[in-house]
Amino acid sequence: MGPFAGDVHDNGNVSDTDACVMCKNAKCGDGFLRMDTEQCDDANLTPNDGCDAACKLELGVIVKLTGLAKAIPDNTYKGPLATMACIDLPVNNANKVMDVSLQVGLDHTWVGDLVFKLVSPTNKVLTVMSRPGTVETVDDGTTDFGSGDSSNLVKGFPVTFRNAGVTDAENMGNTISSALNVCQNDTFCDFKPNHGAGPGLNFADFNGIVAKGTWKFCAGDRAGGDLGTIDAVTLTLTLM
Repeated sequence: MGPFAGDVHDNGNVSDTDACVMCKNAKCGDGFLRMDTEQCDDANLTPNDGCDAACKLELGVIVKLTGLAKAIPDNTYKGPLATMACIDLPVNNANKVMDVSLQVGLDHTWVGDLVFKLVSPTNKVLTVMSRPGTVETVDDGTTDFGSGDSSNLVKGFPVTFRNAGVTDAENMGNTISSALNVCQNDTFCDFKPNHGAGPGLNFADFNGIVAKGTWKFCAGDRAGGDLGTIDAVTLTLTLM
C-alpha cells in the first residue's frame, strides 16, 4: 500500500484497511510532504512560487503582489525600517540565492524624497535607492547637498532594479522636469541599485543565503509635501 497523508500508527493494532478510513492518498498540492517522491508541497500547483506543479523545488521564485495601495508616510524616514512602509514578500523555497531583481510600481511625486530598501529573511538590508539627486553621508534621510530629483513615479510605469540595470538609481529622473514621470516620459525604467549612505552594496549581498522566509520591500519618505503609495512589488530570485 502506498504512502498516505495523515497515516495512523498504533503499534500494528490498526489494520491498513481501518487506517484508510482516516486518511487519503497523498498527492502533489495537498500540503502534505511525501518524502519519498516530493521535495516540497506548498498546498497548490502554482509555478514560480518556489515549489512547482510536480512538487519539485524550483530554481527560480517570483513573488508578485499588486493592488496594495500601501501609503508611504510623509516625511518620516530616519533610517530604521520602522520609519518606512514595508510590504511582506513570502518565499517558500529553501534553495540558496544566486541573483535578485526587484520591480516596484508606485504613485509618488518628487522621487528625490524616496528611499527604497530590500530586506532578506535573515535581516540583511540592501538600500536599493536613496534620495536620487542628493548627496548624503548618513543614512537618516537628511542631505548634505540638494533637495532631490523633482520628477514623479506612477504605478502604471513600474521601475526595475537589478545589478545589470542600465541607469544608476542615483540618476533616476534627472533628465526630466517635475511635471513628468520616470519611465513613462524618459523611457528609463531599468536601474542598478545605488545605496547612497545606506547599508548594502548591490543584490550580490544576498548571494548564498537561503531564500525561504519573509522578504520585505520598504519605502521611506524624508521630505514633506509629496505623498504616495506602493501599488505593486515583484521580487524575482534566481536560485542554485
